[in-house]
Amino acid sequence: MRGELSSSAMRTGWEARGAEFSRHLISEGLRNPDVLTLLVLGVIGLFLAVSLALLFPFPDDAAAALAQFS
Repeated sequence: MRGELSSSAMRTGWEARGAEFSRHLISEGLRNPDVLTLLVLGVIGLFLAVSLALLFPFPDDAAAALAQFS
């Protein structure tokens, strides 16, 4: 199968360019108000989920049933 790929399909150095490209996209994305709104709502949702899990923990039988599937 390796012989079937052409040399143009196998580019080198794409990892380094991808890292710089993703940093640029992240910094640019954080300036977008829509992305910031989603990020804030996600953090609030995560905080609420953790708070509710600490406030109302699973009963032992539900935790045992969930442990069987994982």
